[in-house]
Amino acid sequence: TSFVYLIQDYECLMHPASTQSALCEETYRLDYVPVVNTSFLAEFLASSKVGRFADPAFAARAIVFEPAVDRTRFFPLPPAETPPQPTRRRLLFYARPTKGVRNLFELGVGALQKLVAEGEIDAAGWEFVGMGEAFVPVPLGRGAVLQPAPWLDFDEYARLMRESDVLLSLMLSPHPSYPPLEMAACGKPVVTTAYANKTAERLSGISRHIISVGATLEEVAEGLRAVVLRAGREPPCREPDLNLPADWNESFREALPRLHDALVGLFDPPRSPEPRPQGRSAWSPGYQHWPRNPFDLTRLAHYRDRRDAYTDAEPGLISFITPVWNTDPRFVETLADAVLNQDCGPGFEWVLLDNAPTRLDTIRLLERLAERPGVRLIRVAENLGIVGGLRRCLEEARHRYIVPLDADDLITPDCVRVLTSALRRAGYPALAYTDEDKAEEDEYREPYCKPDWDPVLFVHSCYIAHVCAIDRTMALSLGCYTDRVAEGSSDWDTFMRFSLAGHVPHHVPEVLYTWRIHPRSTAGDIHSKDYIFSSQKRVIEKFVGASARPGAYEVQLSPLFANTPDWRIVPVAGEQREITTILVGGTDAEAAERCRADGGRHRAVGLPDPSDLAGLLRLVEAQDGRLVHLLSSHAAIEDDTWAQEAVTLFELYPDTVQVGGRLRHERRIVAADGYFGVGQGWDSPNAGRDLSDSGYFVQMFKPHSVNAVSSLHCVVRADFLRETLA
Repeated sequence: TSFVYLIQDYECLMHPASTQSALCEETYRLDYVPVVNTSFLAEFLASSKVGRFADPAFAARAIVFEPAVDRTRFFPLPPAETPPQPTRRRLLFYARPTKGVRNLFELGVGALQKLVAEGEIDAAGWEFVGMGEAFVPVPLGRGAVLQPAPWLDFDEYARLMRESDVLLSLMLSPHPSYPPLEMAACGKPVVTTAYANKTAERLSGISRHIISVGATLEEVAEGLRAVVLRAGREPPCREPDLNLPADWNESFREALPRLHDALVGLFDPPRSPEPRPQGRSAWSPGYQHWPRNPFDLTRLAHYRDRRDAYTDAEPGLISFITPVWNTDPRFVETLADAVLNQDCGPGFEWVLLDNAPTRLDTIRLLERLAERPGVRLIRVAENLGIVGGLRRCLEEARHRYIVPLDADDLITPDCVRVLTSALRRAGYPALAYTDEDKAEEDEYREPYCKPDWDPVLFVHSCYIAHVCAIDRTMALSLGCYTDRVAEGSSDWDTFMRFSLAGHVPHHVPEVLYTWRIHPRSTAGDIHSKDYIFSSQKRVIEKFVGASARPGAYEVQLSPLFANTPDWRIVPVAGEQREITTILVGGTDAEAAERCRADGGRHRAVGLPDPSDLAGLLRLVEAQDGRLVHLLSSHAAIEDDTWAQEAVTLFELYPDTVQVGGRLRHERRIVAADGYFGVGQGWDSPNAGRDLSDSGYFVQMFKPHSVNAVSSLHCVVRADFLRETLA
């Protein structure tokens, strides 16, 4: 399992040759994302070929940051804050005799003792303070003693640095260590050790106050002698001298985006095939953020599954078409990133229409996109609108299928591969549609796993929108994108034309399209475009107009929704088909009473024994009407429009054999749309919902095709019921 490895130092140096050092060395060979503290350490690991750093490509991917030194705490004291000249100067020693063997405690003590013994350091003129951990005071000779500092918080530690004169901080490792950097920021000299690529020249490049020496008694002593003399001769430094970030925001400015990208990479998201500039995510649009919820993980899993499931992409099959007016260029650029970096490579065209935008930033973006391979930019002098713009794109497209894309939406990086593979396998249908989800900023939600082609749901819901593949030649012949009244429902209008011409759309059950939610989109506000209501009504009226009795019905807003463009088809007037109600579990008298309560519009008979199927068959055979209404004696009808709705559906969809609705107990749905494979053979996935719950993508409030309905309250075609019972 991959993990993030924060490498603070070459940890093997902390152990003698031992099991611990062997285990430490092994960690560098594991599967990890390297985050390395300082370029010194990263270069050492690569040049020493430590573990996976022996691979130059791995070493190049390492995320490296330089340590930040807080200049509000570590700074040269201004003259006003400089204490009076002390009678004794202070030498700090970063001393860790037990917890940090690489800090060379013994070597440092020996160097101090040597200098004191040789008179190079005046024991009476210097105070020697060790910090880092508690230890027993160490005599240095001539009355000098190395005293441990008490435990200090960070502010007091910084004050001690600022008010001291010299720091001895040894470090036998490639990391420069923090105390030398902090002391240098205070403008004070510090002696530390060189190691491998941590050379004197490199350290002086960070600060001239850092004096690097070899890890020998003589060299440490000589370095200390020089800085002690310097401290006695030179006035305190007043200017900062440290070539490092001043805060962690600056330190991590480049590292954090790379780390975020690497963490996202642990989930194996789709990688953009196009090389990315510095600071840009390596992953495809829509997959550049850390998973926030189960659906994010599902999206990633589905993408990985599709890698093997759809492998036979067909180049030259589709033309994306997109009219662009004053769309926010951020959205257009993200869409372009997704379109032009499909994981199957080129093999499609993108017809972009410059639909006379007035935003200069949008115009400039379109000009840049026109230079990209596969993009054809078409310009018009006046805005053609949505339908007019799509028609112009349709006329300009060259490939077999057009795929309309809204300029502010997004497609998956495998859209072309999956869609063309599916079209080929389906024998190149006249048109096809996929599943979709929604996104607000970078939060993805509401996946719509759509049903296969359902002509009933289609008339009542534009569920086929996003993303659609449409045969270009057929679209031209059917007059697609010519009805300006359907401005806000171009996909629905196109599919309606194909459906009325006898074509059955093919469903590709994969989420390949993201509908972006923002204030100017209908995904975020259905009232953001004032033509949506009239557009949708226009499309449904085309269906009614093509029916057997076009003048018998009208399109109205559904009373189940509040001020939204959701519709129902109702009869204008005229006689209804005769319906016979059979009260199952009731007598003829009870059935007659039910019939009178219903206004006496239907004949009613009783079937006392619900298990008497032979008796039910005799009742059905004795009826002259074409429709039979089965009603349980335990059910009470609440909506008296049931017969009108049932007859409408039977007439508009002649292959309908049975119509049913929702049944409730108190506020809970107990029976509704039934499907094979649910429950014990068949059942309703909506059972148990609250009465006010409109269900999955409001399908509970819209007529749609199902496998079965409850016999407690349903209308059945008499010939079908006779055949079934016989």
